[in-house]
Amino acid sequence: MPIDHELSYRWLRAFLFGSLWSLAVGMPIFAVLHHGFDDNLFRRWLQAFIITLVIEVPFYVALARGIVPAWRAALAGAACSFITHPVLVYFWRPFCQQHGFSYTEYIVIGELAVGVIETFTFFALARPVRLVRALACSFVANAASYGGGNLLHWLGLWR
Repeated sequence: MPIDHELSYRWLRAFLFGSLWSLAVGMPIFAVLHHGFDDNLFRRWLQAFIITLVIEVPFYVALARGIVPAWRAALAGAACSFITHPVLVYFWRPFCQQHGFSYTEYIVIGELAVGVIETFTFFALARPVRLVRALACSFVANAASYGGGNLLHWLGLWR
């Protein structure tokens, strides 16, 4: 019996997205249950998340132009941030603080992990984007949002 590769791919994509979605939703819930709800942290996270989306999504769209429709690249790019951003703030940051990581270690390891996770997420959701293109989209978008956030902070427009 021949293997239906398209069906196998759809199941793999559904499993990947479902797993990462559960992680993205589960980590903030775990943080709230474990540490209590911090209104200030949530407000700052939401601001940072909106800034991240505003900066990153156009890069995903531009770098995937001609390969997938703009709306699909935008949704896939937003899904990447929705999956990784809460994990970075609600899990990775407290973990690094508790274990004595420097800010540089927190950023470098965290952003590399985010880049890898977003690469595979974008690759799965924005088919037929090739893995190398997904890697470029992810790391360029994340570098732009990190740099843009720092620029906004340096200019005093966001604290």
